[in-house]
Amino acid sequence: MGKLLERAIQEAHKLSDDEQEAVGAWLLAEIESERRWDELFSCPPSEGLNRMAAEALEDFARDGLRHSIPIGFEVPHESNLPQDARRTAGAFPGDFIAPS
Repeated sequence: MGKLLERAIQEAHKLSDDEQEAVGAWLLAEIESERRWDELFSCPPSEGLNRMAAEALEDFARDGLRHSIPIGFEVPHESNLPQDARRTAGAFPGDFIAPS
């Protein structure tokens, strides 16, 4: 077992039974989610997905990122993010970059 997971489990032992169950459920859901992502990316892309990707590349070549961000959405500057979020900003959903 890795040191970070071992430390997290030691900390989880200090929680109430209900909190421990919640942490356990969350961790198992995250592991399952990672497995699903791995499975999805191991499959060859469908025709529809290839078409959507081609359209996105065409849009980007034509307009850059201007139409990629929903109207009214402000992209926060990294300096405005909490310290932990800065390490994981831009990471793929479900990814966790361990603090160094």
